[in-house]
Amino acid sequence: DADAYHAGHIQGRRVWCRPANGFAMGRRGGRYNPTYCAPDLEPAFMQAVADGREVHAARDFAERLQIRVIEAQGQADSLAIQMRTEENALATQGLTDEQRGAIRQRIRNLRLDRDRYLDEVSRLQAEADVARRDADAVANRFVSTYGG
Repeated sequence: DADAYHAGHIQGRRVWCRPANGFAMGRRGGRYNPTYCAPDLEPAFMQAVADGREVHAARDFAERLQIRVIEAQGQADSLAIQMRTEENALATQGLTDEQRGAIRQRIRNLRLDRDRYLDEVSRLQAEADVARRDADAVANRFVSTYGG
């Protein structure tokens, strides 16, 4: 029965087009197809989607910063391994003073690079911590409106 199906579909859309669902959609980063909801429901639903997107954007920013922390830490760890390899090379018998000097210079350069990455890790971690707190604050702003 096409008429019953159509009536049920319209009723289902009215049930689905609640602000809490719009907020959840936006929080997941989902997209809303305008005109899906009935005209009387659409403004509140679209506002809820926008509010959810604000939470999504704040959390996404914090996550991207945390990924950069992990990447910088990985670079620092890689440089530390290279430093140990070079330090072990210093123990090689028969190296000339020039070869030892070159190894020591590579170690100094690796240490400087590693220290820069460690500074970057500290700076990014502080930014990520602030971004995570900000994201939580954004999400908490909407708890009373849309629930947790």
